[in-house]
Amino acid sequence: MKKSLLFIVLAALTLNVFAQIPTNGLIAYYAFSGNANDQSGNSNNGTVTNATLTSDRFGNANSAYSFNGSSVITVNNSTTLKSISSNYSISVWTKISAFNGSGQFPII
Repeated sequence: MKKSLLFIVLAALTLNVFAQIPTNGLIAYYAFSGNANDQSGNSNNGTVTNATLTSDRFGNANSAYSFNGSSVITVNNSTTLKSISSNYSISVWTKISAFNGSGQFPII
């Protein structure tokens, strides 16, 4: 019984950790909650061209974008984006419906 209770508590804590978005040093955050607006507060909003809203990996409607090969989301250069002068990371979730063998996913 004690092992089962411990497992449930640890599982609940683990699920909560993955749901949190770090904000310290965050330059841009795109939740894609119906648009490509920056949720970090830095106003690095994206302009969507030829991409359509779709359900995300959890089934939430209008929370992800589908790209057709000519689709882009453009973010204009800004003071906060220009201030990146050291190491940084980019994290994305992708689902590939067709693979052409190039293995390239440009982020420009």
